[in-house]
Amino acid sequence: MAYEISYEDFKSLVDTKNIQLFDVRAPEEIYKYGKIAESVNIPVNEIRIAFEIDNNEFKNKYGISKPNKDCDRLIFHCHFGKRRRMTLDTAFELGYTKARHYREGFSGWDARQQSVNKC
Repeated sequence: MAYEISYEDFKSLVDTKNIQLFDVRAPEEIYKYGKIAESVNIPVNEIRIAFEIDNNEFKNKYGISKPNKDCDRLIFHCHFGKRRRMTLDTAFELGYTKARHYREGFSGWDARQQSVNKC
């Protein structure tokens, strides 16, 4: 599906750091299981508020620039899949029409033995 990104394309974006990757898991999950390099944590219940604030506030809060609404490198992921789909629906509602999700989530990434940063 057009809103999903394959492992190969996802890995390429992560490897080249040409990605705006948001991990929508709870901070406790990231601490326990680790995270994908380059990801920024915004829990699923905060996504709407985060993507509605202005650019300066977003950068101050999350340490990166807020994605443009037409960014095709805007990717969401969670652990297994339910939350990233809810997040993607919210992003679409807010006008981020090219946003995608990594279907395999953190568990799929971790299973493929990729670069995982343990906290």
